[in-house]
Amino acid sequence: MGTLLSGARTCGPLRSVALIVFLLSTGVPAAAQTLYGSLVGNVTDETGLAVPGATVKITHAETSQTREGTTNATGGYNFPNIPTGTYQVDVTLTGFQSATSRNISVTQNSQVRVDVRLAVGALQETILVSGTAAVLQTESAAVQMQTTSEQIVNLPSSGRSYQSFIGLMPGVAAPYMIQAGGINNPARSMGVSINGQPPNNTLFRIDGAAVTNQWYPDIQSYSPALEAVEAVSVVTNSFDADQGMAGGAAVNVQVKSGTNTVSGSLFEYLTASALKNRPYFLPAGTDKGQDNKHIFGGTVGGPIVRNKLFYFVSVESEVRRVKDGTVQLAEGEVSTGTTGLSTLAPADLRAGSFGNTNTVIYDPLTGAANGTGRVPFAFANCPGVTSTSDPRFASCNYIPGDRINPISRRLLDALVLPTLPGYRDNYYARDNFESTLHKIDSKLTWTPGNRLNLSNRLSWLTSRQNSHGIFPSLDGAEYNPLSVGRLWQANITSGSVLATSILSPTLVVDGVFGYTPYHSWVGPEGPEDECWGAHFGIPNACQPPRSRDRAAPQFNMGGWGLVTPSQMRDYADNQIQFSGNAGWTKGTHNVKFGFDAQRNYLNHYETQVPVFTFNGGATALSGGTSPNNFNQFADFLLGLPQSRNAQVMTPLVDTAGAKGAEWPATVRGWATGVYLRDQWQMTPKMTASIGVRWEYYPFPTRTDRGLEMFDFTTNLLQVCGIGAANPQVCDIKVQKDLFTPRLGWAYRPTEDTVIRVGFSRNPQSDNAITRVGGIAQAFPQIIAITQSGPNTFTPVGSLTEGVPLVPSLDLTSGVVRLPPGAGVTTLEGEFNRGTITSWNVTVQKLFPHSLSVQVGYVANRQDNTTRPVNLNYGQIGGGAASQPFNQPGLTNGLRTTAGMTVFRPLGKITYDSLQLSVTRRMIRGFQFTSAYTYARAIDLWAGNIAIPEYYHLNKATQGGGTFQAARLGTSTPHKVDASVIYQLPFGPDRPFLNSGGALAAIAGGWQVSSTFTAYSGAPFTVTSSAASLNAPGNPQLADQIRDDVETFGYRGSNEAYFDVTAFRPVTEARFGTAEFNSLRGPGVRNVDLSVNRTLVMGGAKTLQLKIDVYNLFNRPTFANPGNLNVSNLQLNPD
Repeated sequence: MGTLLSGARTCGPLRSVALIVFLLSTGVPAAAQTLYGSLVGNVTDETGLAVPGATVKITHAETSQTREGTTNATGGYNFPNIPTGTYQVDVTLTGFQSATSRNISVTQNSQVRVDVRLAVGALQETILVSGTAAVLQTESAAVQMQTTSEQIVNLPSSGRSYQSFIGLMPGVAAPYMIQAGGINNPARSMGVSINGQPPNNTLFRIDGAAVTNQWYPDIQSYSPALEAVEAVSVVTNSFDADQGMAGGAAVNVQVKSGTNTVSGSLFEYLTASALKNRPYFLPAGTDKGQDNKHIFGGTVGGPIVRNKLFYFVSVESEVRRVKDGTVQLAEGEVSTGTTGLSTLAPADLRAGSFGNTNTVIYDPLTGAANGTGRVPFAFANCPGVTSTSDPRFASCNYIPGDRINPISRRLLDALVLPTLPGYRDNYYARDNFESTLHKIDSKLTWTPGNRLNLSNRLSWLTSRQNSHGIFPSLDGAEYNPLSVGRLWQANITSGSVLATSILSPTLVVDGVFGYTPYHSWVGPEGPEDECWGAHFGIPNACQPPRSRDRAAPQFNMGGWGLVTPSQMRDYADNQIQFSGNAGWTKGTHNVKFGFDAQRNYLNHYETQVPVFTFNGGATALSGGTSPNNFNQFADFLLGLPQSRNAQVMTPLVDTAGAKGAEWPATVRGWATGVYLRDQWQMTPKMTASIGVRWEYYPFPTRTDRGLEMFDFTTNLLQVCGIGAANPQVCDIKVQKDLFTPRLGWAYRPTEDTVIRVGFSRNPQSDNAITRVGGIAQAFPQIIAITQSGPNTFTPVGSLTEGVPLVPSLDLTSGVVRLPPGAGVTTLEGEFNRGTITSWNVTVQKLFPHSLSVQVGYVANRQDNTTRPVNLNYGQIGGGAASQPFNQPGLTNGLRTTAGMTVFRPLGKITYDSLQLSVTRRMIRGFQFTSAYTYARAIDLWAGNIAIPEYYHLNKATQGGGTFQAARLGTSTPHKVDASVIYQLPFGPDRPFLNSGGALAAIAGGWQVSSTFTAYSGAPFTVTSSAASLNAPGNPQLADQIRDDVETFGYRGSNEAYFDVTAFRPVTEARFGTAEFNSLRGPGVRNVDLSVNRTLVMGGAKTLQLKIDVYNLFNRPTFANPGNLNVSNLQLNPD
């Protein structure tokens, strides 16, 4: 075997240390919040009989707010919708001693049970109970967990995101960060996949307001600073009815609020290059450059009017500077591919010499148009060489210099040569990068009396990033047209207004108004009127005034690096939310009902730069060895793309050429829901909940009209809302029967054990804009013209022809013909959502030493989820001529090789898991959590093969046949997580060395905290060149020739990760025999450590010094292997 397959990429920092200085002006944390919990319980006498009519008073310690009620006929009491924090519960009744329970911790979205036993005696006598944080979940069957303020403040987090701590919970995949900034994620939020569901089914709310990113729903538009977060509540299965528009999981985030005590902090975190290990793939002898990051800010909170009006403010800034370095990634970040190892063509390939590649380069000017009968260049280059087995063949296997396309030559002349040997991973890109971010989180809380609670949270973020080009300019110019770099800017506001009113002791109402204005922008560096593609003589590379893009075109050619992306993007995506709830307590019933309404806005400018695709077919032999990446580069040298694409967004300019809207792509959508739920305390030890929720998602529209739908009977595009025959939504039907049940049952056989059973069904929760995102930016909003060769072995034309000039459209008639080469993404008359059915059976038990053990079977089924299907697929071996919409004589002159995509309910995913957690809350300076998940996740539509008779290769048959299964692409069967916080037992108020002295001063105040995570690798698919398949619109799988495929693991750069001889390229006109997601990539193990010491500075002031070590054991984290096309492997036997 030679060099076959690059095994991995690093996707996280190998080792880094953060130095933190933490200056606290007082030591009391803010705790009072306006997201709600509940206090429930039963009052009994010494014999266990119910005590009705007892007075129960609860007092909120942080604000002194009180509420009062009486026990019902069964001795029960219930205080719903109370602010989170610490409570005291007082119970009194004439003839009995009074009872007081203190230090009762109530967290958001929780129902805390405090049962009280009264003893006979004088009322003046009081029984004190030392309260602690309740850890037994007795009232709800939902699977839910909490991230506490102790974890957020003390545990190490390399990404400095509260979301990283959610990954410590069972059933939660490792959170990941998209871009860590940039156009889609200026807030540095993370995608969180829970119980096998995609991240876009996880709904995040900050103080009651949803913050889903409208365009990239896997993440959030805004994420508060770590120091601003008080607690995080996560519900992962069997939601209650009030948890709406969250198909997979519901995450509720509390921002801190002020209390009666003034408290504050100042902090600075420093991460410097000198404290980081070398990037794993950094070539030996190469300096790692500079990468320094400072994060600094502070918090302050307290009363404006004691017991009435409170404030909290958090300020954070991040300044990062990278010079000739590698942008190393924090935990969970996903690389954008701008730094690290990449593949550039070395000098021999640029000169046309392929003698060292073991790949025969055929002359496309010989043989037939379908690629048969071609003759190698070597035969003409060296007369007398007539066989590829001739020893002289390799030296003759080159493209003559006069055949190299002049545009290709100019492009390569501007590209730096590789700095490392070989044909793969031979250039280490260095980055120069600047980033500045400022973030403010604030909250104002007003409690004018015991019956009203108001709060207003306001958050704001601004960021600016500048990533310079990674390829140096070779002619002394300021910019290299192939890599001009990018500028990003963002401004985001997020706020929520909350109100709770106690209308009577048994009736409580609350409401939330949330809003998130969002604007982000990215574009290439350099003069705004510069067309970088024009530097190389590419016709129509820029198409002003119809297009704002000016970056160089994109060249797809088998992984060979040439142009780094610098496209223009401009997003203004806002959202507004209203919700209201009412809770009514009657006897043993707690009835809750309410509504949700969201208004979502999308305003975009976004198009793709021109794209040339070189598939290798032009220099390959039909019926011979499959084209590989060397054939693709040879096609590029000859300037023979198999397809080319150009696109513009309309109506950026009108027919007269005047500039139009700054954000021409607009979408407006509503999402609404109502619910009713009854929680019934059947007995003092048994609680049942039954509810129903109805949600409605009207079909979205644009600002001034409807969207566009393609009519396959007339082959015309309808512009909804324009023209007498086109109603606003073009008669697209949406579901109005989205009634979803919610059932729960909890039983306590003993005081320390609870059994819970829950069931819920939800519609797919991503908002309407997300669901039609592909439609919103398809034709005619984006006019994309694709031209392809008649088959995979025949080019579409020459690179010197450039790309087509995209025509303007007239939409005023409400009916549009598709220009030649245009495609559509549309619906087929219905807009349906799939359903997510989830259930769990869970047992929780408390043990001595404050241990809680919970084990459960947690499952869900995702049914009828929509999948994109390309109707303009080619038949096997038929090429472009077999595509149904590329035929002569179609109605209204339609003819195109582009995709004609519709959405159909073909998806089905099953998830079954065993979830175990063992936790100990913070007692005597020690706290830990541990979680284990064993999961089996199956995707019954894992591929995107478009030919109906081959749907079964996607792992599902159409029309109710027998389902086969492939692993879910993001599934990991085993995952273990743990965290620990330990305050060393030395110094004041500790067991040892607590009497003062020098030794006590040295040993006191130390704390150690750590996190551990380990999980299985994600599955991947082995593919092959699709040239011999010759079926446009379909992927190709490799042939698997051995049942058992050995996995070697990572053994070094350019070494195979798995036994590639178990696969071979497909050279016939058929699909390969391998399956989707048949192999699994490398797993992950990681330990982070934090050590800090707190010094008392006098009074309530403290100074904290902290060192965080990420990836303590310096274990590389590898992604799945790249280059999984076996046609690109060298020396792989056919």
